[in-house]
Amino acid sequence: MFINEIQEVPKALNILRYFYEMEPGIAVIAAGSMLETLFNKNISFPVGRVAYKVMRPVCFPEFLAALGETAALEQVQKVPVALFAHSKLLQLFHTYALIGGMPEIVNNYAQHKDLTALGPIYDSLISSFLDDVEKYAGTASQV
Repeated sequence: MFINEIQEVPKALNILRYFYEMEPGIAVIAAGSMLETLFNKNISFPVGRVAYKVMRPVCFPEFLAALGETAALEQVQKVPVALFAHSKLLQLFHTYALIGGMPEIVNNYAQHKDLTALGPIYDSLISSFLDDVEKYAGTASQV
């Protein structure tokens, strides 16, 4: 079961304890872009019943793995990098720096190797961010 924006119903955190104790076969994922707002309130948190998972952008080694660049991945993990691998790694890093680490973008590029096909995905992500930014702004002038 996936519960998104759980901070909108703070009492829902208490229910997580009961899922764990009474229905251990049901996997529950709770997410929220503003979870930190709950920690300032008097909320009974299900200590010992929650495992935190942090989502971050794809890093360069993960990017190489997604592209199936196993030889480059092996080389990037060596210090110093072998001279013969330097130009290939630099080319791959430039591509990584150009497209960024958003998982959907990396996945699409790994499948199609087409930079021009990424435009609509970027547009969609930017629109989503703009729609979502208001809840992070402290004042109307920050929007």
